Amino acid sequence: MGAGTVIDDSSALVNGTGIGVTGGALYLGNSVIIRNNVGVAITGGSVLSYKTNMIDGNLSGDGTPLTGIPLNQASLHSAGTGRCAPPPRCKGLMPRGGRHSAM
Repeated sequence: MGAGTVIDDSSALVNGTGIGVTGGALYLGNSVIIRNNVGVAITGGSVLSYKTNMIDGNLSGDGTPLTGIPLNQASLHSAGTGRCAPPPRCKGLMPRGGRHSAM
C-alpha cells in the first residue's frame, strides 16, 4: 500500500461525520470519535486502525469494526534504551520486560 494520511491522538466530537474517507488510506490511532451523526464513513479508500481508538455513541452508527493493523514496536521504542520514542507515538516509560501492557 502506498502513502496515506495519519490521524493520531485526535478527537472528532459532535459533528455530522466524525471521520470521512473518500479515497486513499487513513491510518487511525489513539483517537476519540463520539457523539457524531456517523462515526466513520468510508465511501472510497480504506481506514486502517491500530485498535487504540474509542469510537462509540454515534447516532446513526459508528462505522466499525475497522480493519486492524498491528503496531510496529520497533518504530515505537528507542532500541535498547528502555524509553519510548519521542511523542506523539508513545507517552511513557516501558515497564520492566520492555512491553507496554496495552500491546
